Amino acid sequence: MAIVEFTSEKMGTQFYNKGLFDAQSILEKRMETITEAIHQLEKL
Repeated sequence: MAIVEFTSEKMGTQFYNKGLFDAQSILEKRMETITEAIHQLEKL
């Protein structure tokens, strides 16, 4: 159990921040797709 506690204390922040970065990247790509779809609809 000590190794789990050590890992979460020392590396938990890095994993958390990486998760936030990954989520932000996914959302940005999704927003680009939505924006493109809206522009296509506007041209009709």
